[in-house]
Amino acid sequence: CQTCGVPRQSRGVTQEKLLLGTNTDIAIQLPKQIIPSSVAVFIQNQKIDNITLIPRLKERITEIAEKRSPKEISVISHQSEIENYLLTFKLSENVQEHSISIKYSVQDIGWEPLIQVEILDKSKATVCLEAKIFNNSIDINNADITLIALPEDKTSSHKEEADRYRNQEEPMEEYRPWEKIKYPSSAYAQYHIGILSIQSGEKKYVISAVSCKETKIEDTIYMWKTKEKVVEKYLYAKNPFDYALCDSNLKTSKDNINIFDYKSAWIEAGKPILLFRQNENEIICNSSIEVVENFEKRNTWNNCRSRSTPLCDVKDALFYNHQYEFNCLNKTDTDLKLEVVFEKKYGQDYKNIYNFRENPTKSPGWWHIWELNLNKDQNKSIKFNIDSDKRTYKEYKKYNKSIEGC
Repeated sequence: CQTCGVPRQSRGVTQEKLLLGTNTDIAIQLPKQIIPSSVAVFIQNQKIDNITLIPRLKERITEIAEKRSPKEISVISHQSEIENYLLTFKLSENVQEHSISIKYSVQDIGWEPLIQVEILDKSKATVCLEAKIFNNSIDINNADITLIALPEDKTSSHKEEADRYRNQEEPMEEYRPWEKIKYPSSAYAQYHIGILSIQSGEKKYVISAVSCKETKIEDTIYMWKTKEKVVEKYLYAKNPFDYALCDSNLKTSKDNINIFDYKSAWIEAGKPILLFRQNENEIICNSSIEVVENFEKRNTWNNCRSRSTPLCDVKDALFYNHQYEFNCLNKTDTDLKLEVVFEKKYGQDYKNIYNFRENPTKSPGWWHIWELNLNKDQNKSIKFNIDSDKRTYKEYKKYNKSIEGC
């Protein structure tokens, strides 16, 4: 069992099943690679607490030659290392036959996932989940292998993200053309591989038991992130399996040629898989911004703050007005739908006020988004302005040459 994509932190869970007759004392040798705190013994499917685990040490003697003037002498080094563990516990004398299970975890055994996508034509693709299983621990012989993955949960509230952004601790996360999966903390994915033997020091590539599935290419999304100079084209399909695909390296190919790869996030059953992304040069978008300072509001705010008056109107702190205009022209030979994504601006102390001529279609999290229906050779514009404080104005000054695609 391991968290996807973090092989060095991986652990394998091994279960041994024994069938023993009546005996009061049992001693079983376990390999040195076990994690002692993980050992558990079950008798008749009931966990028992009275077990003892004793490390058995092996002395290693090393002879080291050291040159000490004027002669060379030998130094004998004595070191102890764990050779194995001895597990002991007692059985009931009143039972003729015992069914015993021993479970334990070991270090350095795990797997790395890979999603392989082959685009067949404009409407179909094949999705395969592959796994690279590595073993730098104990030998595994004819074991029934199940792979388990936990999602890499990096979600946080919009307030927490806004606080980090205002303090410039880290940039905002990238916008996705579909909603990010919100999974419970207990979510995990399980893939049954079947009987497999993997010796220590060996790596194996396997395809899960469900193998590959064909899926329908759902849609094409055109999107302009207004910070960028180009429009991007997204091609996606739905996860065709009845289970989640864990955080993985995803590679897309067409005609056996790799055309796209990236690190995919957790993808629930039936949710979108990004297959391909490229620039679309036939949709031309540009932006302009003009900042006007309201000197009357600025003086009112500064005078009020200098007197430490508690009744200052916080709207007077927003004495910069940012006037935006976005224009997009469709030069393709078809009508299409375009998403225009604008990154929201947050003031340092006071919420900026937006004044839209055309309201955004939606405003999730960090972004305002307009969904435009663009006919071929059609141009559309979006205009709005923001009443902002000093922090947003400083951002504008800092990125004056590149902000919002200018």
